[in-house]
Order: sequence, then C-alpha cells, then structure tokens
Amino acid sequence: GSSSNRKQIKSLKLCFNLITDEGFAAAVELLGNMTNLNLSNNLLTERSLDIVLKNKDKLAPLRLLNLRGNKCTKGVHTKSKV
Repeated sequence: GSSSNRKQIKSLKLCFNLITDEGFAAAVELLGNMTNLNLSNNLLTERSLDIVLKNKDKLAPLRLLNLRGNKCTKGVHTKSKV
C-alpha cells in the first residue's frame, strides 16, 4: 500500500512508562501528528514544558497534553489545553 493510504495515529497514551525529559525530547520528532498526547504519571519535570515550547511548530496539531502526575505538575489540579 502507498503511504497516502496509511492511517496516522492521532492519539497516544504513554502514561506510567517512566518517561524522562530526555526520552520525551528524543520522541518529539515522532509525535508531530498527535492531537492528543497522554504523558501522565511519568518522570517529566519543568524541562519538558520547555521542550514543548521549543518544538511548538513540530507539535502544532497537538490540542490536548496530559501531564498529570509528573514532577512538573505537582500541586496543579487543572486540565490545560494547548
């Protein structure tokens, strides 16, 4: 089949995977088509927020980013839409 017939994954759930800031930074290249990304309950710090901002063009389709339960959201109890 041709690449135009392939379905693209738009939503990805990667919670409880011990993902670090370094792992997230390495994966950004692969996440360009995501509209919904669940990274809850990993090991992400505020550095991951910087990674999102620095890669905002690559992550342009992203509409929902769940970071609940990470170090960067300690004490935060709100849902944020990108």
